[in-house]
Amino acid sequence: MAQPLTPGTVVDIAFPDTDLPRTLHAMMTGESFVPTMSVRLPDDYDTSRTFPLLVYVPGFDGGVKGNVGNAQSIAGPMGWVVASLPLFKKGVDRSEVSGGLLVSLEDYPVISKAYAVMLGRIFDLVPNIDRERSAVVGFSNGAITTAVLLSNHDEFILNHFRSFCIVDHGMFH
Repeated sequence: MAQPLTPGTVVDIAFPDTDLPRTLHAMMTGESFVPTMSVRLPDDYDTSRTFPLLVYVPGFDGGVKGNVGNAQSIAGPMGWVVASLPLFKKGVDRSEVSGGLLVSLEDYPVISKAYAVMLGRIFDLVPNIDRERSAVVGFSNGAITTAVLLSNHDEFILNHFRSFCIVDHGMFH
């Protein structure tokens, strides 16, 4: 059974029993990881109020479970539910630019499915999320991932988030 969400505590939520694809990090390292996201309720969490959700989509290969610390550093410890997700990609072709690391429009179906499943779990666990004030922040390869979702008019993302921040990737330059 998963650890319950409690204010001020980071909880990792794994998806072992789903048909989610391998994460980009797993494909790049050759290791096996269960797709996992990290979620943190704010210190001032109260079920009688609504809270926006800030989702941080990390750069590079996304790591094992994203980087919820960056989400919290953006939103602070109060007033926001924060989460971070790993990155997904259809496959890695080492002959591509950056050794196949960069997400592209071709990866949309994989990303869309994985994020709808993972983010859907947050909305189920925290029913008092204010979708009108929720945001997705993508950095580097996470910015590309966010742009891929928006460019494809992803129904789940557009129905659950109103604000988006795309921070340019520059680590290869």
